[in-house]
Amino acid sequence: MTSVKDELDVLGPSDADLRRAVMEALELDSRIPATIDANVDEGVVTLTGQVPWQLQRDAAAFIAENVAGVVGVDNQTKV
Repeated sequence: MTSVKDELDVLGPSDADLRRAVMEALELDSRIPATIDANVDEGVVTLTGQVPWQLQRDAAAFIAENVAGVVGVDNQTKV
């Protein structure tokens, strides 16, 4: 009898790659002010900064959630 041991690891984008992608997506949306920053830890994005409107806060979270590879968003931006 023959056996096969599968030790394949699937790697996603690094946290640094995810941060770049999130920041680029945020910068491309004219509703999002440059006061928002993003940090990524194990695929979870933490948004910080201050915005004048709740709509901007919500939009930033929506944009970050939709970047491929992001597993969660902690929106700590202040209105």
